[in-house]
Amino acid sequence: MASTVGTGSPPSNMRSITRSATRNACTYVEVDDPMAYLERAEQLGATVVLPATHVADAKVTVGWLRDPQGNIIGVVKNHETTQ
Repeated sequence: MASTVGTGSPPSNMRSITRSATRNACTYVEVDDPMAYLERAEQLGATVVLPATHVADAKVTVGWLRDPQGNIIGVVKNHETTQ
């Protein structure tokens, strides 16, 4: 079941990335340390599209990467569930 986190518009840096990624679905994976996962994915050949970014209104830290095949993958840490 999908759920919506937060309200309002996404931060401006996420809106521009969203427009450029409209051909792809974005799969999100919940992780404990988004920055570490993005760094490791980059070492394995992925490109970081959105560095780990804290979204205070949604109480999450999120980052996006593009794998070598062009897929967009989001990593997210939900700060409400990790207290």
